[in-house]
Amino acid sequence: MGLPFEYFLSELDEGLSRTSSRDPLGLEVLWTAFGRRLIPHLSTVSLGATNFAVLLVLLDAAQRYGDQRRDGGLGFADLMVAVDSLQVYAVLEAPTARTTSRLLGRQRAARIADAGTRLIGPGHEILANQINLGLYGRYIKPLESMELIDGQARLLVDAAALVDSLPGVDGVRHSIDAFLRLLDRGEPVPFAQFTGGAALRELREPTTLAHFGELLRARMRIDEASDHRVRRIYEALAPYPAASPQVAQVVFATLADDPAVQDARDLEWALCRLETVFETVFCVNTLPDLAAFPGITDVVADLERAGELLAELGGRKELSAAGVARIEALRDAAGGGSAEEVARRLVRYHEGIMVDRRRSPWVDITDGGRLVVVHAGSETTAAEPRWRRSYYLSSLAEFRTDMTRMEAS
Repeated sequence: MGLPFEYFLSELDEGLSRTSSRDPLGLEVLWTAFGRRLIPHLSTVSLGATNFAVLLVLLDAAQRYGDQRRDGGLGFADLMVAVDSLQVYAVLEAPTARTTSRLLGRQRAARIADAGTRLIGPGHEILANQINLGLYGRYIKPLESMELIDGQARLLVDAAALVDSLPGVDGVRHSIDAFLRLLDRGEPVPFAQFTGGAALRELREPTTLAHFGELLRARMRIDEASDHRVRRIYEALAPYPAASPQVAQVVFATLADDPAVQDARDLEWALCRLETVFETVFCVNTLPDLAAFPGITDVVADLERAGELLAELGGRKELSAAGVARIEALRDAAGGGSAEEVARRLVRYHEGIMVDRRRSPWVDITDGGRLVVVHAGSETTAAEPRWRRSYYLSSLAEFRTDMTRMEAS
């Protein structure tokens, strides 16, 4: 049996990975917790700084409209999808490299525009599940974590003051208000009836990010007044492109004396051993065959230490109740015995993860110990790295790229 996939781990957040077929050992909740110690606020899907500034302005406009209208009409989620779609279509009317950078849904929106069907309203979203996968869903939690909005997505004092002082914001508010009034009549509205395209395109220019830049730097703890480790990481990223495979190694070397970095290294070492055993299951026909698989004896010999490290890490305050439960279950899976015994525990543990997601397990064990591959993973290519553990470093690198471009403009 050949190995049917190249890696297990994705960089999706827990809320997204529950709806996917990736991350079969349910490790995302652990990478999230330990990644947060290194880089607060950012998520794996909140790439770049520009979208934070744009979303603050769009939230303001949608909330203002929702506050002053009569009862009834579209819910707030539909309003946010509508204003998100407005800015995407507006940018694509006169696209530039600056304004289309990290514009979510641009390829799908371009195809819709080519077909001449740019309608906005329920049932006409640019992206499937746009409220979660578009601008709002990907950036709302980081904004809340930065304390720029509250739990109801309302702008807090500092962010509201900056939006109020943004040049041209009255034009953005007026044009969005007028369009949402049309939309609240209950029928989809053609984008052609929107009059504020130029104002929305301007939001994606470096001047808008510059307007919010100081506040974003402070809340990200990368400003000169901060002594948080994220500032040291931010500065260490300077020589490297966002996609550089050396980023994690460079940052870990830069912060070698930091306890959070050592915890991340310990977590990676321990989980690598368990992942390797689970991966090897897909390379043999029966569980007894594992004993003869090259290198597996050394990996199993490391599992006692791996279990000890997981026990230590399970006491970290950053872990949620779900994270503590997950790490304890993994520690139990590492709890000694032969490769066959460890693999059997891991497969049962994996089955529980997939049941929780209402998904089929990737592999099953028959009564005779034979392994049956049920599902071979998804979205894998040989060109991708086998393990992807960036601890939000790629997101911070993308954020830095946007800030650098803004400063150079």
